[in-house]
Amino acid sequence: MKEWKKIIGVMLLAIALMTGCGTTEETGDQTSGEGTEQPKNEDSTEQNNEDTNEEPADENASEDDATTEQNTGEGTYSGQADGHTIEIMMEDGPQAFQFGEELKEKVESLEVDSEITFTYEEKDGALHLTDIQEK
Repeated sequence: MKEWKKIIGVMLLAIALMTGCGTTEETGDQTSGEGTEQPKNEDSTEQNNEDTNEEPADENASEDDATTEQNTGEGTYSGQADGHTIEIMMEDGPQAFQFGEELKEKVESLEVDSEITFTYEEKDGALHLTDIQEK
């Protein structure tokens, strides 16, 4: 009886491990950027260009123009999450902002819980600081 419990336990453990491995592989495939969506987009772009006989437009340029709108905000500096991300407490809760090397000195000079004003833009679903000042 004890042997059956051990065998069943080992089988359940093996199944749980295999299930976890399968999920990881699926996630890796989805985030790798490889899939059927890219060829569809390229094909439709080629078809549109054939119909209009125009040169393909730089898709990234139009997306950058649409997403580089400068926004301003105010809040309380909560601290750095890592070497390129800070957290700012705003009226609607905490928000993470990415920053580049050009703002590194300004960010490192800020004290936790200091009131700040900042400008940012949204790129690729992330918020990127373009300037930050202590009030």
